Amino acid sequence: SGAELRSLALTVLIGGFETTSAVISNVAVTLLADRSRWESLVADPAVLPTAVEELLRWHPLSMTFPRVATEDVDLGGVTVRAGELAVVPFAAVNRDPGLHDDPDRLDLRRQPAPNLTFGHGAHHCLGAHLARVELTEVLTALVELVPGLRLAVPAEELCYELVPPIGRPESVPVTW
Repeated sequence: SGAELRSLALTVLIGGFETTSAVISNVAVTLLADRSRWESLVADPAVLPTAVEELLRWHPLSMTFPRVATEDVDLGGVTVRAGELAVVPFAAVNRDPGLHDDPDRLDLRRQPAPNLTFGHGAHHCLGAHLARVELTEVLTALVELVPGLRLAVPAEELCYELVPPIGRPESVPVTW
């Protein structure tokens, strides 16, 4: 119907803009706050596709999405009954030590492993491929055009807005 089409278009537009801009801001701060990370990409841009996957694992596109259990399921020793709501932060799920060696360490050369950054199954993000391309292209352009990019203020002075779907810095002042 027309209402469903408008709703889908609005969801794609807002979902694609809000999450992409937030991830770009978060990734920029993560890379620039530790010069060795940024300089490793400048020195070897060929690692960007692998780095993008790791950065997406590190900064999921959403803080969390609640899900309703369709059947009884055991989650870490707690039974979630069919019909109950389960809320799990994606950042925690993406740091599963069963999937990643040293999961709390950002490793821009880590080989990609399964994660829930883009959801799963029926809830998998329809813009996942586009988001990867956008982040790769933004980082490629920054590395090539402004290799001397750096934060203009210490990272700890940045203010964050923690508004769903994803938290991000209010601004990222840079210099080069």
